[in-house]
Amino acid sequence: MARGSSGSVFQRGRSRYLTVAVVGAVLAFGLLAQPAAAVTTSITLSPNVGPPTTKVTVTGAGFGASETVNVYFSAAQVATVPSTITTTSTGTFTASFTVPTSALPGKHAVMATGQTSLLSASQYFLVRTNGPSSDST
Repeated sequence: MARGSSGSVFQRGRSRYLTVAVVGAVLAFGLLAQPAAAVTTSITLSPNVGPPTTKVTVTGAGFGASETVNVYFSAAQVATVPSTITTTSTGTFTASFTVPTSALPGKHAVMATGQTSLLSASQYFLVRTNGPSSDST
């Protein structure tokens, strides 16, 4: 066995030295590599409060490029305008849906899910009825 100038040990030929060099290079690049930027998906709802039958505009960002997106209200897929939502080349979209007439008062999750990337984002819509509030006397 001989000891190289960098302290690595190699025996008969270069195979052991090459292995140590490759492992060292992998570790060096792995330690110096920058982590990939996190993809952040988001949606906004406008308005985000209203009675059943409210028309809501949902705007999304951070989805896959040119992919189909489905929109869900309380875990049930809702019809949208346009009927097929396709993101732009930068992963954004805008569509609208109508809050179901059967929606009960309270917070309801609205979720958008990219069908190729499986990326999703959600926000709450607060359903309020037009009648008097429960705290009025």
